[in-house]
Amino acid sequence: MEIYISPSFWSTNYFLGLFGISPIDWLGDPSWAMPSIILMAVWKNFGYNMIIFTAGLQNIPPQLYEAAEVEGANALQKFFRITLPMLAPTTLFISIITLIGFFQLFAEPYIMTQGGPLNSTLSIVQYMYQEGFR
Repeated sequence: MEIYISPSFWSTNYFLGLFGISPIDWLGDPSWAMPSIILMAVWKNFGYNMIIFTAGLQNIPPQLYEAAEVEGANALQKFFRITLPMLAPTTLFISIITLIGFFQLFAEPYIMTQGGPLNSTLSIVQYMYQEGFR
């Protein structure tokens, strides 16, 4: 038995309704389906990426911040001249791993929309699956 829940009952649409915006069919509208899948995939990987960034932050030597403080650097200068440059390898790693993961995106659009309205959420891997096995 399949249960259909109207998009107007979703919490996001409820909050949009508070501002007078009409409900959006997030997975049924071709212009909103792919942003919905992307948002869900970003949310899914957010925790993993934050753990990696936390490890990168813990790898920055505290002596750099102490030296910058002695030199009179404010918090913004310490962030842009110490934290961001020291996190560059971590940021590159996260970017590459996330990009590889998004190229392999299959399960999310397949389960949520099966290619979506007008193939708007059809990923490369899902297209290969459809051509090879359907």
